[in-house]
Amino acid sequence: MSRMWPEITRPDAGTVLVTESASAAAWEGAPWPAGLLSFTEFAATDGGTVLTYTQWASGEADRAFLAGLTGAEPVAYEPHPGGISGHFPVGDDGMHTLNHAEWTDEQAPRDAVESSGQSSADWRGQESPGVKSSQARRYHLLRSLPAPAEEVLDSPTGWVAQHIRSYVDSNGQKGHLYHGMPTLLLTTRGRKSGLLRRTALIYGRDGDRHLLVASNGGSAQHPAWYLNLAAHPDVTVQVGGDTFGARARVATPQEKRELWPVMAKVFPRYDTYQEATERDLPLVILERS
Repeated sequence: MSRMWPEITRPDAGTVLVTESASAAAWEGAPWPAGLLSFTEFAATDGGTVLTYTQWASGEADRAFLAGLTGAEPVAYEPHPGGISGHFPVGDDGMHTLNHAEWTDEQAPRDAVESSGQSSADWRGQESPGVKSSQARRYHLLRSLPAPAEEVLDSPTGWVAQHIRSYVDSNGQKGHLYHGMPTLLLTTRGRKSGLLRRTALIYGRDGDRHLLVASNGGSAQHPAWYLNLAAHPDVTVQVGGDTFGARARVATPQEKRELWPVMAKVFPRYDTYQEATERDLPLVILERS
């Protein structure tokens, strides 16, 4: 158990579910469900309720699990488009709050008022900071449970696994350049097993984007890593000492024509591989998420 705030902007959190219940969840002994990224509880300052805030991977929110754990019906939390942050400092007398909200533009708070069904008077603090009496319940952080780290399985090919281990152990100091070519580590989620799988690949650059070719040595079959990211495009990438999340997509025919020379310059044998197979070798674009 820890007392860390959840990372509310984490890019892999597709759904946020919250509940309000009379007491803290009886977590002890409950297995960690698939798709749950973080679990945080806040206790009301008046001792009346516990607010449970959970983050889930896209498409994997388990409402039944959370309802059974907390005894309350989960509600999806969706920040209003255009909202950046909200701050509610409490006055020294404990009876007043200052509502300071940040928005992307002047129209965003007006849209929020209209979609909420409330009157502008109810939201007056959103457009002009001010102090007013508040009956809102206040909470303090009770506990936070981060998701257990998943095991990452490296390539079963011996020399690739050795390359990966050297890359990881040296934090990219060794292995980034392989026979003079830049390489990165790509971690995908297995399309059948659901397990995390990591491999080392030659890459090219197009601005901030990283490029890959699913060559598989020019064979007739796509490589496993390509099939995995086709099913689960959210991946993890390590380039040297920099590790980040990315969204993978296949280049359009026009993009491939423009970017293929970049990859052929990095590794000229890609041209040979394409000539050796009838399979159209996909060019994959990785964009930071």
